[in-house]
Amino acid sequence: MSFFAIGDIQGCYDGFRALLDRIHFNPELDTVWLAGDLVNRGPGSLDTLRFVRQHPAFKVVLGNHDLHLLAVAFGGASLKRKDTLRQVLDAPDADELLQWLAQQALMLTGQSFSGLSLAMTHAGIPPHWTIPKAQSLAAELETAIRAAAADPKSDHFLRHMYGNDADQWKEALEGNLRLQAIANYLTRMRFIDTDFRMDLNLKEDVDSAPSNLKPWFVYPRPDKVRILFGHWAALEGEAASTYAIALDAGYVWGGHMKAVNIDTITDNNDHVAIEVSAPMEQVPLK
Repeated sequence: MSFFAIGDIQGCYDGFRALLDRIHFNPELDTVWLAGDLVNRGPGSLDTLRFVRQHPAFKVVLGNHDLHLLAVAFGGASLKRKDTLRQVLDAPDADELLQWLAQQALMLTGQSFSGLSLAMTHAGIPPHWTIPKAQSLAAELETAIRAAAADPKSDHFLRHMYGNDADQWKEALEGNLRLQAIANYLTRMRFIDTDFRMDLNLKEDVDSAPSNLKPWFVYPRPDKVRILFGHWAALEGEAASTYAIALDAGYVWGGHMKAVNIDTITDNNDHVAIEVSAPMEQVPLK
C-alpha cells in the first residue's frame, strides 16, 4: 500500500503510464493524488481522462487547463491554437467524461500514513488563507462549476471565468469576480507581492521576477500543513520552501513527470521523487 502525488500530465498519457509503471502502481491498494491539468498540450488527453476515471485510486484536483476544457464544453469558450482538446470534445463518451471532470475537486486534504497533514491544489494556497478558509472557497468554486455542467445554457461562471482583474483576494468580492479570484489563486497563482496580489502574466523561474514579487511558497504559514502543487513547469519540480512541494517538472515541454512518495516526506521537507523523462518529439508548439 503506497501513497503518491503526481504532477501535471497535460495529455501525456504514455508518460503517465510509464511513471505509474516506475512506481509499481497497484490500483487495488495504492492512492495517487493528481495535481491537475490532466489534459491539453500533449497528444493523449482522451486516454488520460478515460484511464483516470476508471480507477478510484486516483484523487484529482482541477487545474487551469481542465477548467479551460470545461469552459469550452459548457461555456462557449473557443479552442486556442495550441489546444489539443478536440479529441475529447468529439469522443463518443465526451459527455460522461466532461460531467465526471466537472465533479472533481479544487482542493484535497488528508494525512500521510505517517501522520503528516497534507493539502493539494493545482497552483498552491496563498499564505493568507488558512486551510479551512481555502477549503471553504474551493467548495464555492466547485459548486459553481457543477452548476455550470448541470445547466450549460444558463449564465454560469464558466462563461465569465477568464481574466486577470481578480488578482487580489478581498472578502467583499461577490459573484463572478469572487469566483474568478478563487480560481486564479487555486489554479493560476505563481508570484505574489507582500499584499498577496498575484502577477498572472509572469510564468518564468524564480530568478526572473522583479524585486517586489516572490513565489507564494516562500511566505511563512501559521500551520504545519504540507502543500503539494503543480502548475509551475519553470520550477522543474523544485521549490525552495519549508512546506510546499512542487510536482510539475515540465514533462510536456521536454522535462520530466514527477511522482512523490508521500511517506518519505521528512520534517525539513526532503522527499523521494521518482521521474520519467519526456521524448523530445512530443514537445508541443509554444
